[in-house]
Formats: sequence, C-alpha cells, structure tokens
Amino acid sequence: LTSRDAHAGVSACGQTGSPCTTDLDCCVGWTCAGASMMMAGTCM
Repeated sequence: LTSRDAHAGVSACGQTGSPCTTDLDCCVGWTCAGASMMMAGTCM
C-alpha cells in the first residue's frame, strides 16, 4: 500500500489511529510529516 493507494482508497482521513487528521495523501498506517502530503513531507 502506497500513500497514493491510501489516498485513493480513503475519502476522509483522520480515522482512529491515523497520524494525520486532514492530509488526504497520508492516512491510516502512515507517519505524517509536513504541512501537506500533497505538497511536501514524507509518508512512511
């Protein structure tokens, strides 16, 4: 699963356990860094 797959598979991020509450490109299971995953930062 990639950050793009997570983005495509989840319409609304910020579910329980997700490190990101608003970034659509960094969802459950990913570590969020940066203001916007679509602009900069790292999803690992």
